[in-house]
Formats: sequence, C-alpha cells, structure tokens
Amino acid sequence: MRLCKIPNLEYKDFEAIRDVLYANVPFAVIHVGYSPKMKTGIFNFWDSDYIPDEMKKFIMQPPLSRENKEKMTKELSVLLK
Repeated sequence: MRLCKIPNLEYKDFEAIRDVLYANVPFAVIHVGYSPKMKTGIFNFWDSDYIPDEMKKFIMQPPLSRENKEKMTKELSVLLK
C-alpha cells in the first residue's frame, strides 16, 4: 500500500482528482480523505504501480522504525481522554 499526501489542495480539486481515479481505475484506490483545516488530500493506493505519474511526487515514504512518536502520542492523549 502506498500513500500520496497532497498539501495546499482545495476541496473542489480533491473531488476532481478522486472522481478521475474512481472513474478510470477504482480498484487501485483503497481510501481517500480530505482535511479541510489543513487543505490536504490523502489517497491510499493498493500498490505504487497504480499511482499516476502526476501524483508520484506526493508519495509519502514509510516512517523509519526509529522515528520519534512522542509528539503524536502526547497530542492524542489530550484528545482521547
């Protein structure tokens, strides 16, 4: 599974990208999401082979196992009391 995260994306553009993906290769996409606060679109693909060339620059690399998760844990602990 590969994730593309597109920042500074208006919702109308997110919808247009989603609609093109679903209309042409719907099985390639596992999940899509949009954060209006961050104006960010998230597209999860089954495999990197399905990611269109135009979206490849937005591929997120898997996190390193040594990546510090303390900030995320701290923020979530406040939200999930």
